[in-house]
Amino acid sequence: MSPRTIRRDIDRLRELGYRIEAERGSIGGYRLEAGSDLPPLLFTDDEAVALALGLRAGAADGAVRGMAELTVSVLAKLEQVLPSAVRSRVRATQAAIVAPGPVHSDDAADPETFATLALACRDSEVIRFDYAAADGAQTARRVESVALVPIGRRWYLLAWDSARDDWRTFRLDRITRPTRTHLIVERRAVPSADAASYVAERFATSAVPRLSATVRIDAPHDEVEGYLGAYTNGLTPDGPEHTRWRISDDRVEILMGALTWLIWPFTVIEGAELQRFVGEFGERLRSDPPAS
Repeated sequence: MSPRTIRRDIDRLRELGYRIEAERGSIGGYRLEAGSDLPPLLFTDDEAVALALGLRAGAADGAVRGMAELTVSVLAKLEQVLPSAVRSRVRATQAAIVAPGPVHSDDAADPETFATLALACRDSEVIRFDYAAADGAQTARRVESVALVPIGRRWYLLAWDSARDDWRTFRLDRITRPTRTHLIVERRAVPSADAASYVAERFATSAVPRLSATVRIDAPHDEVEGYLGAYTNGLTPDGPEHTRWRISDDRVEILMGALTWLIWPFTVIEGAELQRFVGEFGERLRSDPPAS
């Protein structure tokens, strides 16, 4: 590359707004001024597809409050500059992916909290924060940050809690006032293959649904199983003309939602909370609409 070509390229970069210093002499050259923005990033086709899909997933997720709007904006700008062949690959891949709906806003993590915890995990730093338990009880925590892990469309902090001498996981949407201590500690080894595996294993052993109920469906087992297919389990025959369905979840509304799949008459024969909820729901359906 000739000096003339280099000067031409430097002039072009300056026209684009990049502040470039020039220094004469045998040890001189060109360099980007301090505080300047980085030049545009260059991606391979595969990297561009991966980035676009990651942004699309972030926009649909909603697990961090306010990030959906930002990722949509970035994705729109990215897709404008993608080559047509790469853009086609992105859109074809997106069309083949079915994602669930976004997290309810009450469950979304605060973006500043997310960023603070991410930095603490990166540096293996002790951090302090207030934490609200499931029953609303507030506690002050001081932990060694290890990793942020997404489970069940929520983010969790995995940390070593020295006050309890054990590993703990904390839902990010229940963490408030995180404060970095700037105390860096040696990173503890997670008792599993990695942090994500450890958190997933803990959830698998502790996730016991709070509510359960048994429903008697007025249809033969084969017919019910053929209709519901792979969407459910817990079906057992109850004589030649009926089927029993055992359902469990933490929320009675979810159990009620499962019943809306049924196209046959049914009776909730076990599960007092679901029986009460179904009765109240039926009363609301039968009630007269309010006068306008």
